[in-house]
Amino acid sequence: MLQVTDAAVAVLKGFLGPAAGSQAIRIEPVQGPSGEVAIGFSAVPAPREGDAPTRAEDLDVYVAPELAPGLDDAVLDARGADEGAELFLRRSAEG
Repeated sequence: MLQVTDAAVAVLKGFLGPAAGSQAIRIEPVQGPSGEVAIGFSAVPAPREGDAPTRAEDLDVYVAPELAPGLDDAVLDARGADEGAELFLRRSAEG
């Protein structure tokens, strides 16, 4: 199960803005500018059928079923960057 750090939750809540109390985040595949598959984030009121839950404090985060197996032993984290916060994936120490 994907783990979401407190730092990543803070960034995702900023993305949601005032709707953070009533919305969740869905991690889903999106098409990149060159046609490659990338990971995207969208605000959703509830999970879609087949979505996998994550381990996140104080925010519901779901993973699309086509991404869930590849993210099962990963951690979604955040760090400061020149343009603001940056989300990134890393392997879990437990995995």
